[in-house]
Amino acid sequence: MLLLTLLAVSLEVRTERRRRSSLRQIETLREQRRSQLYLSFRDARSRIAQLAEEDSHHLQEEWELQEQRARTKEAEMRAIARRARQEHSVCSRNLRTESQLINTSLDFTVDPTTTATPTVPASPSHPRPQTVWPAKPANRAAVITWFQESERPRGVGINPVTQQPLPWFHGIIVRRQAEELLVNRPLGSFLVRVSERVRGYAISYRASDRCKHYLIDTLDGHYQFFGANQVVHNSLADLVCFHKKVHITKLGQELLLYPCGQNTDPPDYADLFAEQVESSQL
Repeated sequence: MLLLTLLAVSLEVRTERRRRSSLRQIETLREQRRSQLYLSFRDARSRIAQLAEEDSHHLQEEWELQEQRARTKEAEMRAIARRARQEHSVCSRNLRTESQLINTSLDFTVDPTTTATPTVPASPSHPRPQTVWPAKPANRAAVITWFQESERPRGVGINPVTQQPLPWFHGIIVRRQAEELLVNRPLGSFLVRVSERVRGYAISYRASDRCKHYLIDTLDGHYQFFGANQVVHNSLADLVCFHKKVHITKLGQELLLYPCGQNTDPPDYADLFAEQVESSQL
């Protein structure tokens, strides 16, 4: 009986030892697992921080690159505007000298089928006092009166050296007539006509898909296209000369290359110069 009791106690002790050993092993495994998880989490967080830093550095480089591109583009636009102003200034000065005026008139390539332009007598040496005109003319006669009293004394449309109309100058013709003159001309052909709609002019331009028309305002004796932020010119010839090298619009890229002259006798500007213009022979 005593022996059985001792055996039972010994078995219980061994069982308890095994249980405690198993618990220690389990706790050790748990501690190792927690350590592994902590190390994995720390490594993952470190990688995330590193990636975030790399992304931030990459974004900074991208931003700096975009900023540099924007500054370069702005500098290019300023250079283009500066060159345009310089070309306009040179063109304006050239038009004020006799020798350059001759070169300017010869610089245009006139179609050989165009009729010769008659010599127009010089404007009176003492022009009439400046008149305040309504914005919209009442009729064709009002346009003629405005041109003779306001524009002709300025020499509009006339080469002051040869006293001949410039090859691109036309009288009071409507859009349809201008388009008929331009329809068979090369791209870039143009003419300047006196407008019947406003106290000003219109440039009719032969584009690739159609004829385009641009109204010119004559506010305060200066010349510019209608609209905001337009370049102001001292004369109609200045405006034409300017747009021989500077596009009228960025989208259309229009340059005034080939003047379209007269094809009728008398020329369509005859009534602007009253009875002093002699008809040319076709």
